[in-house]
Amino acid sequence: MNTPTQRARLGLIVLALAGWAGWLVWAWQGRQQPLALQPEPPEPVADLPLQSELPESVMDVPIHFDLDLLLERVEAHVPTTSIQENLTIGDSDTETDMAFTRGPFSASFLDDTVELDVTVAYALRSSYDLPLLPDMPLSCGTDPNKPAPRMHVRLRSPVEISPTWTLVTRTEVLSAEPASPAESDRCEVSLFGVDITERVGSGIRDFLMEHTTSIDSLVAEVDLASEVERWWDEIARPVRLDDDLWLQLSPESVAQASIRGLGDSVDVLARVVARPSIVFGARPDVTPRPLPALGSAAADRGFRATVQVRADYEDISEYLTRELRDESFRGAGHEIRIAYISMAGLGGNQVVLEVGVRGDVVGTLYLVGTPVFDEVEGFVRVPDASITVSTSDLLVAGASWIVDSGVESLLRDRIRWPVEGGIAWARERLEQGLNADLTDRVRLEGDISSLDVLDVVARSSELLVRLGVTGSIALFVGED
Repeated sequence: MNTPTQRARLGLIVLALAGWAGWLVWAWQGRQQPLALQPEPPEPVADLPLQSELPESVMDVPIHFDLDLLLERVEAHVPTTSIQENLTIGDSDTETDMAFTRGPFSASFLDDTVELDVTVAYALRSSYDLPLLPDMPLSCGTDPNKPAPRMHVRLRSPVEISPTWTLVTRTEVLSAEPASPAESDRCEVSLFGVDITERVGSGIRDFLMEHTTSIDSLVAEVDLASEVERWWDEIARPVRLDDDLWLQLSPESVAQASIRGLGDSVDVLARVVARPSIVFGARPDVTPRPLPALGSAAADRGFRATVQVRADYEDISEYLTRELRDESFRGAGHEIRIAYISMAGLGGNQVVLEVGVRGDVVGTLYLVGTPVFDEVEGFVRVPDASITVSTSDLLVAGASWIVDSGVESLLRDRIRWPVEGGIAWARERLEQGLNADLTDRVRLEGDISSLDVLDVVARSSELLVRLGVTGSIALFVGED
């Protein structure tokens, strides 16, 4: 029979054994409990300023106009009839009175030169100096029953466009010859066999030479600036490419490349220097810019632009998680697996990678690095991704084997994502925007020859993939 003392001792032994067993269970469970890893995330910093300088592009603009307006002005200001008194014809000392009646002007263009043709009917009264005799009266074209003799006059003028958008001509008279071989188009006094047709032609040529300045003044009144201003204002307006996506050409200057005419029309090839860009968000505000002075010939640089394609960090995170989920890393008899990867902008052109892990360690690893485009593989990577100090401190304290496992370098190699989709999207939108009707009479036509990744810029809110675009672009202006 146990005494009370014996029963007390037995209770203490049972209690000790139970405590020891509980400690063993606790210790065993403790060894099986994964290490919790919750480092502090890195502090965000300010974004670096974006490069503001955009590449210079040159856009060809053929400006077409016909000569009708010019002819209308010349017709309106040059009299159809004119009486000139006391003219001196040729090398003669005799003064002559002459009446002109001109027909309509016709014009043609060849290269950069315009030619004006006009037929002039004339009548004159003069005298002929006979040796040792009184001067003989001489008339031609005064008989109302006979057609007046005619002269075919040709004028020529190279055409330029001034910096102030006016036509500049330097008209000269090329020739004044009988309109036909017929005798009716010659000034001849048959009684004495006196033919002064050549002297008349010389007189008409001299007379018109005195009036070429007024013709050039009329040409200078042709208002090219108003015509150009119409499409200049149009190309300054943003072109919608998609919802919240705009092509902004940003024209800066206009230069003349060439002027070529054929027949009754002329084409001026102007080159607009612009700095195109793709703008996201609301329709950009445009400050009207007056038409600049016409510059000298610009080099043909073609179309060049920088396109910034936005990549959402959430989309990148989903891609990386899908590609790397359950990837495992081992070291010192332990193992961890990737549960998820989340990317966010840190500022300073860096991203922070939050890598969720499970296994012998449960929690988060934070890595920071700068994204770059790998031209060889065609992926964006973070080759300098490094574990943050706060993460490293916790690993050293409780799970240094993770550092020794090489997880940092492995993540550097495996964290990458493609940009082909963004490039294809940008090409499609650009091709639409570069081949669009700006108005009923102004159309853009362009072609993209290359679209290459220039660099990658990490912003706090998004990742920007900057593309360099090259190609050609022209602006066609139709008639009203």
